[in-house]
Amino acid sequence: MKTKIIIFYLLFCPIALFSQDFSHISSGRLFYNSSFAGASIEPKLAIDYQGQGLNNYTASQAHVSYDQYIRQIRSGLGFYISDIWFKDNFIGYNYSHISYYGIFSPSINVAKKFMLKPSIYFGSNTDKYDSPAYPYQLPDPITYKEIGGGLLVYSFDMYAGISFRNMNKAKVNSNTIPVEMILNFGGVIGKKDIGSKAVLIFPFLVYDEISKYDEKLIKFGLDSRIHSFLLGIHMNTFGGSINSPDYMSALIGFNLRHLRFAYSYDFVTSKTSVGTSGKHEVSLVWSFKLKNVPANVIPLPEMGF
Repeated sequence: MKTKIIIFYLLFCPIALFSQDFSHISSGRLFYNSSFAGASIEPKLAIDYQGQGLNNYTASQAHVSYDQYIRQIRSGLGFYISDIWFKDNFIGYNYSHISYYGIFSPSINVAKKFMLKPSIYFGSNTDKYDSPAYPYQLPDPITYKEIGGGLLVYSFDMYAGISFRNMNKAKVNSNTIPVEMILNFGGVIGKKDIGSKAVLIFPFLVYDEISKYDEKLIKFGLDSRIHSFLLGIHMNTFGGSINSPDYMSALIGFNLRHLRFAYSYDFVTSKTSVGTSGKHEVSLVWSFKLKNVPANVIPLPEMGF
């Protein structure tokens, strides 16, 4: 009986306990909507690490992404690699969820000041388990495919999008991975034509829903760039879920030419949360310089981070 409980717990954890919730929207943008691939025109390399301590275990996640606009095919291409892992100090085992995604997103002029970007991505996910205490009672590594896509419309100053993850509804040990819907809204306020002396404000909103489990994440906030410094405040709420406590994030960073660096700390605000510490997150985004901006292509409005 004890063995069955352990195996059930391990199989349920990948679905119920983990959501790739990034405080830094720009750093995790390909996860929130694959249509962001190539939308900024400039090639971008993003690296993100997040760590958190909870009651009986510690959880971490890291990801690397790269995307760029290809002029010859008028489309964006991108890839996304992530790893989520945690160590349970009570049961005594390690869990890792590794994902690889390839993205294709064409750019379409729908009006003089608007761009439309549909997208599709193909991914592979692998769940791995390890425990010195239960070496023969854990599941073997599980690999399954993932297909999703999105749609993004934007101008020079605002954007809106919708994306769907796990559209193929892959099955893992007779459990169907639910479809996930994510809505994105954002923009920029301020005069961008004064270069490094600009004072810009970047409001944003993200709505993330996993239908089968009725899990909802609402993330909203304001980022700002004051000369070369980045400041931001974010609110994350999971619709009252006890297992997913609400957070408030404070962000600080800098923007130096094509390099952006930011650190944020997420404060737990849920009164019902017990034994959960805040989350540390560090992000780095490098934008590669372009000699010429493609004609008839509108770049995505700059985000705070």
